[in-house]
Amino acid sequence: MSTNPETPAPYSSPLASVLSGDAGQPVPKRISATEIWSRRMFLITFVLLCTLLGVFLIVLPWRPEWRDNPLFVGHPSIRAVFAHPFFRGLCSGFGLLDLWIAISETAHYHEDF
Repeated sequence: MSTNPETPAPYSSPLASVLSGDAGQPVPKRISATEIWSRRMFLITFVLLCTLLGVFLIVLPWRPEWRDNPLFVGHPSIRAVFAHPFFRGLCSGFGLLDLWIAISETAHYHEDF
């Protein structure tokens, strides 16, 4: 079988090889033990941070220390905003959101080997 120099070579696209089944499977990258442990430590740190911040934001706005903060002595208008129940509830809502993020990250964690 000879090829004619005047006829162009057929175009071979990457998509054609995938559709025909000729493409080889990509070789999965092996993750080192150091990378696995660094991911675990990041997850633990992140979950602890979200949990502590969440509990802090849920509880603190309803304590007397929130309203009687010495930083607000010279600023009664800011003190009134921070003492308003809507603002306190907003802060507690952010605390619940932080707890939800911590639970979600813990539940959806998986390791690729």
